[in-house]
Amino acid sequence: MIHQDLKGIMWIGSYDGLSRYDGYTFINKSIADGLPSNHITAIAESRSVPGTMFIGTSSGGIAEYDTSVRRLLSTGNEAVLSLAVDHRGVLWCGTSDRLIRFGADADAPVDVLKGVGNVQQIRVDGDSLLWVTTKRFGLQCFLLSDDGETPVSVPAVQQFDPILIAERSGGVRWMADRNGNFICTRDTAIVRRVITNNTRYHALSIVGVDSSSFWFGTVHGIAHVRIGDAGKFTVRTYGQQNGLPEQVVLPVLLDHERNLWMRSFSKGLVILSDESVLTYPLTPAPLVMNNASAVTTADGTAWMTSSGGLFEIPDPWKNSAEHYVHPSPNESAYGFANALLYDHDGSLWVKYWHGALVQYSVKRNASQRSTLVKRSERLPGKDFPKGSYACFTIDRQGNIFYGIDEYGVIVLRARQYGRSGHDTVRGSSDIRPRVMMVDSAGTVWCGGMNGDLYQLRRNGDRWAAVRYGDTSVFSGHTIRAMAEEADGTVWVGSSAGRVALLRNDSLIRLPQHPLLRFTTIWAFAHSGDRVFIGTSKGLLVMDKRSGEVTIPNGTISGNAVYACHLMSGGRIAAVSEEGGHLFDPSMLSSPTGTPSIVISSFMVNGVEQAIGEAVELGSGQNTCSVEFLAVTYRDRHALRYSYQLRPVDAEWQRWTAQRAVTFAALAPGDYEFSVKALTLQGVQSTVAARIMFTILPPVWQRWWFIAAVLLAVGAVLTLAYRFRVERLLEVERLRSRIAMDLHDEIGSTLGGISVLSELLKNTEPRPGDRAQHMLDRIGISARQMMEAMSDIVWALNPQNDAMEQFISRIRTTAGEIFEPRGIGYTVTTPAALPGTLPMDARRHIYLIVKEALHNSAKHSHCAAAGIVFDVNGRSLMVRISDNGKGFPAAQDASGNGLRNMKARAALIGADVRITSEPGSGTVVTLHYHIT
Repeated sequence: MIHQDLKGIMWIGSYDGLSRYDGYTFINKSIADGLPSNHITAIAESRSVPGTMFIGTSSGGIAEYDTSVRRLLSTGNEAVLSLAVDHRGVLWCGTSDRLIRFGADADAPVDVLKGVGNVQQIRVDGDSLLWVTTKRFGLQCFLLSDDGETPVSVPAVQQFDPILIAERSGGVRWMADRNGNFICTRDTAIVRRVITNNTRYHALSIVGVDSSSFWFGTVHGIAHVRIGDAGKFTVRTYGQQNGLPEQVVLPVLLDHERNLWMRSFSKGLVILSDESVLTYPLTPAPLVMNNASAVTTADGTAWMTSSGGLFEIPDPWKNSAEHYVHPSPNESAYGFANALLYDHDGSLWVKYWHGALVQYSVKRNASQRSTLVKRSERLPGKDFPKGSYACFTIDRQGNIFYGIDEYGVIVLRARQYGRSGHDTVRGSSDIRPRVMMVDSAGTVWCGGMNGDLYQLRRNGDRWAAVRYGDTSVFSGHTIRAMAEEADGTVWVGSSAGRVALLRNDSLIRLPQHPLLRFTTIWAFAHSGDRVFIGTSKGLLVMDKRSGEVTIPNGTISGNAVYACHLMSGGRIAAVSEEGGHLFDPSMLSSPTGTPSIVISSFMVNGVEQAIGEAVELGSGQNTCSVEFLAVTYRDRHALRYSYQLRPVDAEWQRWTAQRAVTFAALAPGDYEFSVKALTLQGVQSTVAARIMFTILPPVWQRWWFIAAVLLAVGAVLTLAYRFRVERLLEVERLRSRIAMDLHDEIGSTLGGISVLSELLKNTEPRPGDRAQHMLDRIGISARQMMEAMSDIVWALNPQNDAMEQFISRIRTTAGEIFEPRGIGYTVTTPAALPGTLPMDARRHIYLIVKEALHNSAKHSHCAAAGIVFDVNGRSLMVRISDNGKGFPAAQDASGNGLRNMKARAALIGADVRITSEPGSGTVVTLHYHIT
């Protein structure tokens, strides 16, 4: 049992379990992996969840499987023989006695047919028809709808009584009966019939291609039916003689690349990749690299050489695809055949490994090996010297030109002219010939290992090698291939993939196509506007008009092709490392669509990950390995891949054969990995395979962590702020209470002392009484204390923190000091003032200013003074100036008042500068940075 899923992957059921094959690797599952039985009898794919498979078994019901067995569906004790899923997602199951329908969720089984014997096949046609073959009641048909299924009668098809129904292909479905007859249906109508009434064609399996072609298997091998005009059909059969591993091999599936999959009973799976190429293993010994190892005779028979013998392959398109081996007639003397030439009179010349040249007449025998009749032979040591034999050719006069490394080129004279023996071609001793040919004009050409091209010219009875023109186009590389096309142009190829044309006595070098770089050209075969080129990369095809070189779908690729020769009907006989090939270009199949590509593995830090729509990884999971493949079953060695990891890669990477890539130390973020494939024919994937994954940042970089930290910091700051506000309010309340207590208690006490001292002063004094003097001092001290206490109370009161209150206090103090003395003064303030001053700063600045005002009033004898306030950003400047007598600069630190001012400024981080000159007044400047 073989089933291809929507990705192109093959699912293969056998007696030993389930196998999954992607073109590269088999993954096998069995009872040990959860399957209910090892005997797999049917496989179907879910439509609602592509990639999920239903696996039917002979005794254990149905397993629903993706990467592992998800659940089991019971069919009682009956073996599952067939499975299908319709457009509604409904699973249909045929058992040994029933047709069962499961719901869209593969539950609630319902018996649709009972007691019908083996339900061997179930086929779904589009969205409407269900075909079912039963042992007891033949073909049954159901019309499907959203409401269920309805049995319908299809008389024409049912009367045909098919026992096999192929999968739908090309819009049609082929069916086979027991008598070797076949019909093709579209929906319920019969559109073609192939009637043989030959039980030899009793089909055991059938695979449809389209309405004019299908395959079927019999006990005699496999057969391909092609239907031509007017309904005429041909049946082409293949058996063990054509390379099948055993006689009974049953076609079961045509995949998305049109490969025909077949199963044998004891040799496993067999794949027919393309019918345009027939391959014959040239066994038992390995091949010899030789560009003359294949020729074809006039009747279309291909002849090929290998160390296993001389192979004869009659035209398989005219005869059965058989082949025969002619052993060496004298193994010890001749060795094995390794070069061939079919001459103008119909003789087959064979060059043997030890150097012997033998001429044969070929007598064709129907349905058996031809008879080779020896006409002549030329032996080394007798007819020519011994040496290392390379290549040979024969002109129309029968002269044989033989390349021998030690001698160059020798000429074996035609015996019909009465003079036998050999001559050495003058000037050829350094050639070391590797290819020779005679063109249609009779000119003999020779190409050698040094990259030079020679004409072999006759001068009387002697021959000479003449270098032809400028052959630097071959850059010293060996000339390996020469062939003439119909118009007389000779194509020349080298071991460096260079191609040049000999045309009109000139050598024209062709531009080197990329496919010809780094390859050896071994042979040419011309067919109309195309030339087939045997190279170390396989058989390439060049369009002569455009120069474009391709490897079309269906040619021999991947193995070096050493020889290719044009056959009748435009076919090609070729010899490669793999064996002999017969190739019909007219049967070339075009590419069957873009390559399907899948991501087969996704590993993170060496651990396999489930591949889903999106994968989320931790911060430490940053080394990712991706494996991918294009699902193909032909030329997979030639596939190329290009990938891109966004946002790391701005562009797609260059095409490479590499099927895995690793990305290390990826940064946190969102990533999308995409990959596409490119085939030999230049067709690339239209839909790239993709996997998206996210690498999470470390916990401390995630948004929720950052948000939580911000909230926590905000909460702490809020609490700290509230605590500070509470503390400030407490300080303000304390200051207010202290100021009030000082004002109420100490102020009233000092006021009482002052009043009492004044009352005592007003009493009658007695002469010499010292009490009067003490009372004066008590009054003065009390008044000074009251003044100082007033300053302290003012400084403590938080209501006076405002700058306006501070300036108002300075203005009031200035008035109290200057006005009684008749000194004029001014107070200048800026338009904008800072909000508040700290209590300590306000007190010390006030006392500094007050001291300066007292000094001006008491000592300067000034007539006017000025107070200027200025604010620049957070910097406060206060300047007190007068027009008094001044004093020398050396005396500015001699008084206690001046020293106190500087000491107070230092306490609050302010700067006080005093400028004075005798007769020029005094200026006191204070600078303070408001915090």
